[in-house]
Amino acid sequence: MPPISDAPSSGGDLRCFFPLVRTVQSEIQPHKRYIIPEHQFGFRSQHATTEQVCRIVNAVRTAFERKRHCPGVFLDVKQAFDRVWLEGLIHEISEYLPEQTVQLSSSYLFDRSYVVHYGDAKSDTHPILAGVPEGSILGPLLYLLYTSDIPTTKHTITATFADDTAILAPHNDYNEAITALQHSLNKVSSWARK
Repeated sequence: MPPISDAPSSGGDLRCFFPLVRTVQSEIQPHKRYIIPEHQFGFRSQHATTEQVCRIVNAVRTAFERKRHCPGVFLDVKQAFDRVWLEGLIHEISEYLPEQTVQLSSSYLFDRSYVVHYGDAKSDTHPILAGVPEGSILGPLLYLLYTSDIPTTKHTITATFADDTAILAPHNDYNEAITALQHSLNKVSSWARK
């Protein structure tokens, strides 16, 4: 049987994907609040962008009102959905999803390819070796699962919205704040390279 990723991507009947989406979503739903960290507001119901911005602004305002330093770093993963390491994602979801759902997800993610059409020209077929389908219903959820273990530290505040991350380090002492922020960045940097 060919993998799900061989199904037609345009012009075809994509209703065959609905059972996959429902299966993965129903398997994750009971565990979602334990899997996806509280600081992640992207693609979650009742977690709007403005709420995350208010959370960050409130943290900075509170620090200033208490005469504390609050250095921060704002990170954005370039082409985040295209950079997901598929083997790592499958390993991640295999820890809390049934084997059948993991196999179904693997079929959806692996053995994909692309062709570029420009005018009358057409490129050769090339394999897609990384990434989750960004325009899909499952893509955002799979991305959140893949990044759910981004490290946080005790002395910093982490705020994520999909692939955007803010790390704040409020502290009375400027050097301690910078040290805490650097420690957090070092952990995130090591995590990103795994």
